[in-house]
Amino acid sequence: MDKSNFNLVKLFQVLVVMSTLNYVILFFLPYFPEVFTPEVQKVLSYNGYGAVISSHLFIYGTVFLLWILSAIGMFFFQSYGRTLFLVMYVLSILMIPFFGVAVSAPAESFMFAIGDTLDIAIIALAYFSPLSGYFKLRVTTQPKFRSID
Repeated sequence: MDKSNFNLVKLFQVLVVMSTLNYVILFFLPYFPEVFTPEVQKVLSYNGYGAVISSHLFIYGTVFLLWILSAIGMFFFQSYGRTLFLVMYVLSILMIPFFGVAVSAPAESFMFAIGDTLDIAIIALAYFSPLSGYFKLRVTTQPKFRSID
């Protein structure tokens, strides 16, 4: 691996880590309402109003685990990670109309924008850069044992 590819690999991995940390913070932020004033908490309580798909912890937990799994796969250049990351990103966009009114604090909106930017950069690098070759399916072969007769 030459120096330019090494730098690109490190940049990609840093972007994946930054995106994942951003996502983890956004996921757990609602569990710390004391971060917001009571007035802001009241306004934020309208998030999801009129949703076709209600926001159950099971759905959020499953999506959270799939995002983390995809990020781990992306970090280690596993083909499943790249595919899962893209599928999760596209699904998250397609599902927006079904989750009702979106209400977020300014800091959350900023973090969503940063996260989207990071995710698009990650997808672009994973599919349209020299790094795409690192995601080829790796076929592992089992060692052949000689039978003892």
